[in-house]
Amino acid sequence: MTLEPSPSKFQKQVQELEERVTNLSKHNSNLQDQASKYALLLTEEKNEKKEILTKFTNLQTEQTKRVESFSKERLRRARKYYVLLGISILLLVILAVFVLTPLLYPGSNRPVG
Repeated sequence: MTLEPSPSKFQKQVQELEERVTNLSKHNSNLQDQASKYALLLTEEKNEKKEILTKFTNLQTEQTKRVESFSKERLRRARKYYVLLGISILLLVILAVFVLTPLLYPGSNRPVG
């Protein structure tokens, strides 16, 4: 003798299974919505990161150009300073020769040289 489930018991099992399927479908749908939201947030975050990286690279390039420009200008000024210093020293030496020669050698009118 085999025991067969009664029709009401069978219907209850079918109804419980249908409810589980419905609940699992809802849960699956919620998970898919969350996954798509996180994917969208991740994409936005990646875009922001790329944008920040691009801004940083541009800023770094601009800063490097400024430093190079400042260094070149400083070298130009230093060259001008040393040229002017050399000319000044040369003029002082020439002036000293013309001023000191008559004082040291009062009888001669021309510088020794």
